Amino acid sequence: MFRNEIIKLNHEQVKQILKSAPDDFLVVEINGERIQTWEQYTLTIEKNMNFPTTCIDSIARYEDWICDLEWLAKRGFIIVIYNFDKFMKNNPRIKGTILCGFEELILPWWQSEVEKCSPRKVSPFNVYLVD
Repeated sequence: MFRNEIIKLNHEQVKQILKSAPDDFLVVEINGERIQTWEQYTLTIEKNMNFPTTCIDSIARYEDWICDLEWLAKRGFIIVIYNFDKFMKNNPRIKGTILCGFEELILPWWQSEVEKCSPRKVSPFNVYLVD
């Protein structure tokens, strides 16, 4: 059984993981240096995950969409945040909110809870933080 988690890796480690990622996984790569606001983050996620509506004004909507993803028809999800030390450098509260959302809601949802509340199946979903 897989384990959904947030993992800190170096560039070589993440390169190997991405090289071996199955074709039916969605991989979203983010340059953390370019993401300094909630708006920049959500716009990047919305675009790469093809959200049906915007989430700029709603953390709850962002969490709803990222816990749905039905329209993608993917078996697993990988988010890589490069330059994590520079990600949200001047917004540590928002950075913490994003990470907490993954740890407490999104990753557990895809690990097991999804099958209790929807017709979707559990899915691998990992977040890799790279400095």
